Amino acid sequence: MDLLGLVIWGALVPIVPFALLSLWFEGPARIVQSVTQVSGMAVFAVAYLAFAATVFGYTMWGRLLTRYPASQVAPLTLLVPVVGLVSAHVLLGEDLSGVAVDRRGGGDGGAAAQRVRPAPVGGQDAGAPLNRRARRLMLCCING
Repeated sequence: MDLLGLVIWGALVPIVPFALLSLWFEGPARIVQSVTQVSGMAVFAVAYLAFAATVFGYTMWGRLLTRYPASQVAPLTLLVPVVGLVSAHVLLGEDLSGVAVDRRGGGDGGAAAQRVRPAPVGGQDAGAPLNRRARRLMLCCING
């Protein structure tokens, strides 16, 4: 199965209905106005979201799912809010309040940290335990 092709087609197909809905809700004058006043930062943001985040992210996700069981890969999705919060803080200088960390990253990240180690299969431990240093680093990132 060609995962990259699937991701590309999955990204191209919604353009038509969304463009028609935008035309219906916004009207042609508003669309022309917004297209003519696009900033460089907006173009960069769309390019990043379309290529780096979507195409690369889903392709890598598909490759992980072809190599490992879904039960081992799926808990990694719980780290998405944590990575987003930490990246926003480190790269953009966002101020993270305790409430934001609690609501967006605390609970999910804590669950992910507990699930990094594969579940026992048939009464035997399927994977080696997470070493203490890696576990402390993950919990430090999660708890701030």
